[in-house]
Amino acid sequence: MSRRRSNAPFSARSTASASCYGNFAPDVVPKQGVPRSPELLVQVEWAQSPMNYGIEAFYLQARKKYWVLWLRTFDDNSDPWRSNWQAVGYCNRTNVLRKAAATHLLLEYWKFTGGLEEDCVDDGVFDWINEEGLLSIADVRAIVRELNWQQKTSR
Repeated sequence: MSRRRSNAPFSARSTASASCYGNFAPDVVPKQGVPRSPELLVQVEWAQSPMNYGIEAFYLQARKKYWVLWLRTFDDNSDPWRSNWQAVGYCNRTNVLRKAAATHLLLEYWKFTGGLEEDCVDDGVFDWINEEGLLSIADVRAIVRELNWQQKTSR
């Protein structure tokens, strides 16, 4: 008998509910603090000026019981640049497809961090998408449109 997996929305535990200070349940984050075999979701970048820019890459890791959303940033104060990994959200894996988990975890993360401006359109949370992974450019734009819609209807 096979398990049926659903694309239906689920309760994602983003940094808002799982604590943004690393207070995840002990079996969510690996002991070494970095993901093993993460899958790239998307890498985004913003560049408002040469001194004000950022690159963020989001990854999904399949743990035994959880999908874990990882944020990878780059420390340009070291030579060569180093990657910094931070677990920023997770949800239960039971009956949740990989792409559904990726979409909802990223949406919840951006919602929690307030990454969108009030009147932004299209890709307001970043200037461009550097690299696609599990999520396509169309998928990421759909997430941004959903966040814009939620903000406009919640006023």
